[in-house]
Amino acid sequence: LFLLFIPAATYADNNNAKSSVKTIRLGYFNFQNYMLGAEENAAKSGYAYDLLCDIAIINNWKYEFVYGDFNQLYAELLKGNIDILPCLVYTEERANAHLFSNEEIYAEQYFISVLNKKSSKNIMTELNIRKNIKKLSF
Repeated sequence: LFLLFIPAATYADNNNAKSSVKTIRLGYFNFQNYMLGAEENAAKSGYAYDLLCDIAIINNWKYEFVYGDFNQLYAELLKGNIDILPCLVYTEERANAHLFSNEEIYAEQYFISVLNKKSSKNIMTELNIRKNIKKLSF
């Protein structure tokens, strides 16, 4: 008898979850490898796209894609016509108008390489630079 109630309760929860799906208007534009497929019926991919899919699953969202270039979509965000615009760079001015996540989703690192006069390889890695050079200026 107990087993009969578990599937019924699970079924009720699934119905509630489906009815509470929220549609989010998502500004979507082609941007390097972060967001690709910015047109109707195009296959979508990229780092930001994958992250947005995970966020949608966690929050029970479905996306309504709004396409355009960055400037068009940013104007729509400012007007309140879209809910999310990915890949928006944080600035103090934008922080006054928008909510940003506490953690960045991606950070790039660039490395400096210089000729190593003491080595036949003539290239230094970041680790060698840290060990062998006390001061860098640029």
